[in-house]
Amino acid sequence: MRDQFPGHDPVVIVFKPKDRRQDSTRDKTQIVRSLLGAGRDLEFFEAGAVPLGGSLPVDAGPGQAIDIDDFDTPIICARLAPSERARVEAHPDVEIVEDDDIFVYAGIKGPGEFRIEGQPTLDKETIPAGVAQVFAPMAWGNTLGKGIRVAILDTGVDSTHPDLATNVLGGANFVDGTPSDRDDEGHGTFCAGIIGAAITGSGIVGVAPSVSMYSVKVSDQTAKPTLRSIIAGIDWCIRNNMHVVNMSFGYPEPHLSRDLMCRRAWKKGLLLIASAGNDSGRVCYPAALDSVVAVGAIAQNNGHYPQSNIGPELDLCAPGVRVTSTGLGGAYHSMSGTSASAPHVAGAAALAWGAHRFATNAQIWNLLAATARYLGDRRKFGLGRVNALAASSAMVPPPAPPISGHSLTVDYDAA
Repeated sequence: MRDQFPGHDPVVIVFKPKDRRQDSTRDKTQIVRSLLGAGRDLEFFEAGAVPLGGSLPVDAGPGQAIDIDDFDTPIICARLAPSERARVEAHPDVEIVEDDDIFVYAGIKGPGEFRIEGQPTLDKETIPAGVAQVFAPMAWGNTLGKGIRVAILDTGVDSTHPDLATNVLGGANFVDGTPSDRDDEGHGTFCAGIIGAAITGSGIVGVAPSVSMYSVKVSDQTAKPTLRSIIAGIDWCIRNNMHVVNMSFGYPEPHLSRDLMCRRAWKKGLLLIASAGNDSGRVCYPAALDSVVAVGAIAQNNGHYPQSNIGPELDLCAPGVRVTSTGLGGAYHSMSGTSASAPHVAGAAALAWGAHRFATNAQIWNLLAATARYLGDRRKFGLGRVNALAASSAMVPPPAPPISGHSLTVDYDAA
């Protein structure tokens, strides 16, 4: 299949809502097929129709596509030749055709690997400084996050790591050419350790040490997730009823298709958390969306990490300088950046949700926002440093502002 249609580029097609389409007799897949040349077809598969622990076809060729249809989000991800793309873009029922852009992870690794900071052996378990800084250990009397489902959209997770094996319960793979959701780069495993490294008697402990984690692989060893894989990953999270989604990646520009998926996930009750970015610029996307909690990085002295992106879209901040967490093959790494900050907030959200079992995603955001420790400049720190103890202990928090950020103008509620 890959050789049958050479020169086809991956794109994301966003259709207009059904009540605004001129052709009301055909669905979007029929419209796309009708625009292709003779003998050319698309082998559609459902992006999110994958059970826990499942994966998509390994070698997805240029004829395969994603059809997002269940959540008022009229999106098709496909590979098209330039002439086919031109015909699709010209169709009156198509809102926009977006390039399948490549995102970057928001973390900077430290030198080498090491075994537990400040300790010569693994005889005792270590609580990393960042986990202590958000008061997670003090919250464990309220909850350990048990039963709360956190999806990690990343490079996968090494579920064989001794600190993670207990809490990684499944996942899915959305990367062409890779056989499973297993991590082959290390970034996702690092994020997983911050969120939920288990209490095992050795190694490290994460923010929510009994949380249920799911590896949603959206990139391989190149550490470059695509728009297509992110859309499919968010769709999987919606279909599989995740509570929290951690996204430690970003892109400088908005995408309508990704915004629609994030908005749909929020409306379906998921809490999306993303890193703000590390180029000392403006908060990147998807963190800059008003359906996603944007997290900036601070040092152990609560000072602003200079490379952490800033702006009015920033919601919270968390430790992100020389953070210790899990690595591939049972190792441990140090990393700086907002890639490390977002998982601290995801773990704190799991603790807050574990202590307030019947809360909604909006109420959990309210808890996190209202109990954050104020650190100063809103553009650098958001509402402040996340406080897992206060968020999990609060009974009736004061009203919190809505998630800050942008929303693209097309309204697809009636799609």
